[in-house]
Amino acid sequence: MIDPAGGDRLLSRVGVLWGAWSCALAAAALAIAVAVVRARDRPNLDGLFNDFYDYWAAGRILDRGGNPYDAHLMGNVLTAAGVHSVVGGAYSYPLLLAEVARPLAALPPAPAAALFTAGSLAALWLGVALLLSPLRHVSAVELLGLATAAALFAPVVGTLYFGQVNLYLLPLLALAARGVRPEAGIAAATAVKLYPGATALAFVTRGRGGVRPMLLTAGAALGLSLLPNALAGVWPQRGGVLAMFRPDPFWSNESINGWLSRLPQPGLPVTPAMVAGCVLLGAPVVALVVARRDRSWAGAFALLLCYGVVAAPKNSLWNFAPLLVAGMQWWSASRRSLGAAGLAGLAWALVTLQGVVDAAQGLREGQPVVAGTLASVAVVGGLLLLGMLAHQLLTAPASVRRLGRHRVFAA
Repeated sequence: MIDPAGGDRLLSRVGVLWGAWSCALAAAALAIAVAVVRARDRPNLDGLFNDFYDYWAAGRILDRGGNPYDAHLMGNVLTAAGVHSVVGGAYSYPLLLAEVARPLAALPPAPAAALFTAGSLAALWLGVALLLSPLRHVSAVELLGLATAAALFAPVVGTLYFGQVNLYLLPLLALAARGVRPEAGIAAATAVKLYPGATALAFVTRGRGGVRPMLLTAGAALGLSLLPNALAGVWPQRGGVLAMFRPDPFWSNESINGWLSRLPQPGLPVTPAMVAGCVLLGAPVVALVVARRDRSWAGAFALLLCYGVVAAPKNSLWNFAPLLVAGMQWWSASRRSLGAAGLAGLAWALVTLQGVVDAAQGLREGQPVVAGTLASVAVVGGLLLLGMLAHQLLTAPASVRRLGRHRVFAA
């Protein structure tokens, strides 16, 4: 398992080598994707580094004393630099990410994007190495399969292509899954993407000793999310957070919100249905984690992370990249049988199929029911993995062990 119950080294030679394989393979997949899109002769319409340019422009606006939440100002900066955002609009994250992007904003957009992508690949290398290093008695075939699946996971390739920040969060979440400074990892990831904050509930697996780190994590996440905005004196427009819950049928919205928004049901109350669905899904997840708080930290963390990914109001496909952490934890704690491989492969294939559907626009057209189903297969894959993790946590043996007279919860 990924649980660091023993004296496991943080990084093993095998983990580093297979992490390098994932990095190289993902780089090759990115190069192929760029070449294919360029062959279609669609300059400036392919979305390459689309999201990164928003981070870059936000950092440049901050350097000039402006407000990156101003959509008009954002558009002017991107236009002046000769790049654009496919969707358009203002910066939409807590300000921490824009502050970190300031050094890159001092560079022209193309070199900045290249450096950002190189950093993403390095983060993928480290993240996969951290996830594979503690695995014991795993064959070379399994390691090859896991490392290859990580590299070719559609959210990973999409993250690289669109210039998203997800891979920078992967090592933080991998460390947190292994119980290494989880307070810092969860807080930092939450201040960028918000939904990793759901994993803070995993501290219940530490018994009474988990209350303090849970509160510390919540406080740190809140501080990292709000303090940069307070210091800069800039805030999102009023109602910006509520907009995340409104109907949005755009193809990149791979959340429950997007699935409901694309259903061929005129008049469907998407927002109430989404909120009700997430609550009905989240209630048993929370109840299971609390009821099985004597189970492993890593199992509870993986389940809560998977729920956060699936339930987030407007998550794109590339925001499913953290499912690598949840999926590898599930595999490491499973019996690693042929049936388990089939389940894991099906969840991976459903999420990755979404990348194929999104790339082939014709698959999103035609009959409404078929098109709507194909447009949300990633959600189905995420829900399948969520069920797999829930069953595993439910049936796992208690992780309490005795040291002398004391009972200690495994971290």
